[in-house]
Amino acid sequence: MNDRQNAAHAEAADSIWSAATVHCGMPFATHIAVRRGRIIAVGDASSICVYANGATEHHDFPTGAITAGLSDAHMHPIWGLETVRGVDLRRADSLDDVATVLQREAGSEEQWVLGWGLDPNVFGGRGVDGRSLDPATLGKPMMLVFRDTHSAIVDVLGLSGKEVFSDGSEVAVDGDGRPTGHLKELGAVALARAVIPEQSIEGLAESLLALLASMAATGLVSAQAMDFDDRADEILEEAERSRDLPVRLRLSPLIPAGTELFELPRYLHMQGRHGRRWIVEGVKFMIDGTVDTGTAWLETADSHGQGLHSLWDDVDRYADAVRYFAARGVPIATHAIGERGVRHVLDVVASLPDEMRVGAVHRIEHIESIPDETVARFATLGVVASMQPIHATRHGRADLTDTWATRLGRRRAMRSMRTRDLLDAGVTLALGSDWPVVDYDPRGVIADSVLRRPFYRPDLEPIGASQALTVREAIDAYTLGSASARGAAGVEGRIAVGHRADFTVFGGDPLTASAEQLAVLPVLATAIAGSRVSMRGGA
Repeated sequence: MNDRQNAAHAEAADSIWSAATVHCGMPFATHIAVRRGRIIAVGDASSICVYANGATEHHDFPTGAITAGLSDAHMHPIWGLETVRGVDLRRADSLDDVATVLQREAGSEEQWVLGWGLDPNVFGGRGVDGRSLDPATLGKPMMLVFRDTHSAIVDVLGLSGKEVFSDGSEVAVDGDGRPTGHLKELGAVALARAVIPEQSIEGLAESLLALLASMAATGLVSAQAMDFDDRADEILEEAERSRDLPVRLRLSPLIPAGTELFELPRYLHMQGRHGRRWIVEGVKFMIDGTVDTGTAWLETADSHGQGLHSLWDDVDRYADAVRYFAARGVPIATHAIGERGVRHVLDVVASLPDEMRVGAVHRIEHIESIPDETVARFATLGVVASMQPIHATRHGRADLTDTWATRLGRRRAMRSMRTRDLLDAGVTLALGSDWPVVDYDPRGVIADSVLRRPFYRPDLEPIGASQALTVREAIDAYTLGSASARGAAGVEGRIAVGHRADFTVFGGDPLTASAEQLAVLPVLATAIAGSRVSMRGGA
């Protein structure tokens, strides 16, 4: 045995993964050797065999292709469990459809009629008035969460419409000042969440494990979870008492709009909490809300005369909070949808001293409509664009007749989800689903980002076809782009020696498949730190 073989056996691989293709930037690579959760070698069979001994596990996929593990850059796997309760209303296209589903649910033994995924388009462009659905609930209390998860309909809370919130929330009223049952933004929605039956920590932990297992089956290896609080801590710890999480989670707590500076240390002290496959890193802000609710921060008012304010009554306090965390090296993600909101966040980042701006990766979430001059600023400032073009493809209409487009007006709606322009400007692009707003399957998100329409609807015209990505670019945004958004590009997002051994194994080559083929391409397995998590096919 020569010296090279002796050295190899001294660090024999814990596992070796092989497939017809390993996408690592190396021609003809078919094998990966893993030791202690890290990649120690990539190559062909002859170059990797020296890393094996009798204890090495072999995972062989002779017809498959291995990529870096797919990673969702923005989702809500814990908070979302509180949202997806009751009936799924995503396919209800009219108020009559919604009423039919609710009446059926009201006949069950449940005390409340709960639903989620409600489409604002069912109100036909009119103002949302939940009172029209009251008869369908047969006298039971109701809470229906809209698909954007920022607003809801309730029927019994004893609200006056005069409630005051620190985060720009609102209890909507009619022309006579009577509450319509429409709760706008998270502070108002929290009033309803506080009175619906609470789920147990044990039940939520079990649901989380089931959810993450389903996510792993679609190819997800990790995700950026934009939610964390003390209850999340309990849920994660309870889940890991049972088994390892099927998806690696990086969690960032939300700093509610209006938070006082003296409250910020609480969120700072959350940093670094961790379990075996989860860790708290970074914080999330929301500078505005959503277009459909009229709470996105726009340069000019929407068609309802709304959208001229931030969720922060004092935007200087937002800037002070950003500086507080940036000075301590904490990465910052800010939800910003309207063009004024995005511009303001970039202004705040630009105001940071150089050491704060580059000391951690800062990012903006969603970025639904921005003008040309804003695109270039992302690259100049090094701000990551974390986006979900699937929101446009699944919720929008190419003829711009949906509520999102009609509120914004044609000019703003035509610059929806500028993924191509941002990428061409040299901006780091990370893609995600924002589950539970849309389905978490990364194959569908990638396919829709290429097609700019639902991959299963070839009859539909694309929305913003000029913003389409290639399959490779979309996969890059789900691997290296997502890792870059977490500040982990040096150790994640690629198949390279020294990187974490997080993989997704496809049943065919995703880079040679069409977008439609990729959307349904089988996932044979996923791996976290070289350990197989899921499940289908292979040895």
